Amino acid sequence: MLVNNAGVTAQDSFLQMPYRRWRLILSVNLDGTYLCSKVVLPKMLEKKSGMIINVSSILAHQIRMNIAYGVTKAGVERFTLGLAREVRKEEGIAVTCIRPYFVKTEVVMGFMEGRDISDFEEPIIWQKYPAMLAAAKPEDVTGKIFDKAALEEKFGKI
Repeated sequence: MLVNNAGVTAQDSFLQMPYRRWRLILSVNLDGTYLCSKVVLPKMLEKKSGMIINVSSILAHQIRMNIAYGVTKAGVERFTLGLAREVRKEEGIAVTCIRPYFVKTEVVMGFMEGRDISDFEEPIIWQKYPAMLAAAKPEDVTGKIFDKAALEEKFGKI
């Protein structure tokens, strides 16, 4: 199983963000997902077994902060759908995506000092779902993007 969860962000506005930082965010978040998938997928196809879980974000669809991060997470979702379509007929292979809300990670908390985080989610929720997805039949999860509500509907609350 591959979980593409690498991600970087910055809090610069569009006009303040240097091009180098824009490229870094796109490179880590999109190129990293592509490259890791490109390396492991041939081995999965050979074994007729494997799962790629890409990690998106609510910011793929909510415009709150950091344009670059949201653009990359929307791209991760589109990448998931495209790759899932390519491998759909391959036996034993799944490509899916999870879309967390705001999660209380060190990085996120560093940006949120003094702000309301009462609706942020605990990391443990998102740490358990990949194992549950891995146990599912590939045809039940391939090409799907799961937010918390969809995961709870499929697997129950954590």
